[in-house]
Amino acid sequence: MVKHHDKKIKYRIIRHTVVGIFSLLLVVLITLYVFETNLKNVVLDFNGHVYAAKTLETTIGGFIEENSIPFNKSQDYINVNVENELHDDNNTIAIKTAIPVKVICDGKEQEVMTYLKNVGELLDDLKIVVFEHDKILNNITLDSKLTPNLTIEIIRVTKGVKVTISVLQNYITLVENETMALNETNVLEPGNLGEKTYIYELTYENGIEVDRKLTLEKITIEPKNQIIEVGVIPIKYDPISKTTFKYLKSEIFVATAYTLDPAECGGKEVGDPGYGVTASGMKADVGIIAVDTSVIPFGTKVYIETITGDFINYGFAVAGDTGSGINGNRLDLFMHDKEDALDWGIRKVRVYFVYEE
Repeated sequence: MVKHHDKKIKYRIIRHTVVGIFSLLLVVLITLYVFETNLKNVVLDFNGHVYAAKTLETTIGGFIEENSIPFNKSQDYINVNVENELHDDNNTIAIKTAIPVKVICDGKEQEVMTYLKNVGELLDDLKIVVFEHDKILNNITLDSKLTPNLTIEIIRVTKGVKVTISVLQNYITLVENETMALNETNVLEPGNLGEKTYIYELTYENGIEVDRKLTLEKITIEPKNQIIEVGVIPIKYDPISKTTFKYLKSEIFVATAYTLDPAECGGKEVGDPGYGVTASGMKADVGIIAVDTSVIPFGTKVYIETITGDFINYGFAVAGDTGSGINGNRLDLFMHDKEDALDWGIRKVRVYFVYEE
């Protein structure tokens, strides 16, 4: 009887144990079901790397904290609000971590934190316009990928035009005029200076000229020579009349003096026919001179300058008489006063052949 009782006890123990195990399993299964039912599926795109995860957290921010995901709310990019609740399924979170980038442009340098993809996107975000001729240093383009500590330096390239004008010298052409004195001139053509225009294309980088290219070189005003006629007739100053006169040539002569003394006039006296009349028919007077007509024809106007002795110049005279002793470069000058004639004697003179219009 004792053995039978022990068997009953043993059976009860086994039964209770099995029931307990099944109950525990049931609780575990129910718990697992509830746990599994409350799990939320999350797909995380973190800087281009995709991860799948499950979480019991109810908000996106809770999921980020639970998984210690590095995220700076003020700098980094996230496609959803961290305060949003997680859905039961299909939760997609995209996070881009901001990196430091230096931008140098228009005389300013700034450090920015950005999660953008390339240089063009960052410049657009900063409202920096890169114009046609601008360049970015170090072979960086607008499509270049942003990397940590990248330096983007933009050089502003502008174009300009410069016009310069140089003077083209003209020349003076002298034309001889045989009717004008040496000291006389006359402008026939005033002429003008010329101009040559140069146009340059200038290139500036950040306001500093770095290149200059000549694009046009053209004579815009042709120079014109000035034409001046100049006299070739020599001139002489007469100290007696204090005037100048033109002359054709000058030669050295030997000059004597004569008067109306009968001894010098072939014995003719006042009242005699032909008295005081020269060989040319002119009346003898101061300024009428006797000449060799083969050297100085009658009517030739001359100016006689004393070159020896202290006698004043005889001055202007006209060839109007001859004499038996007047041959070649010899002259006989009429004077009223016998003493003046004697005082004159024989002198060398320079004879200027006066130019007459």
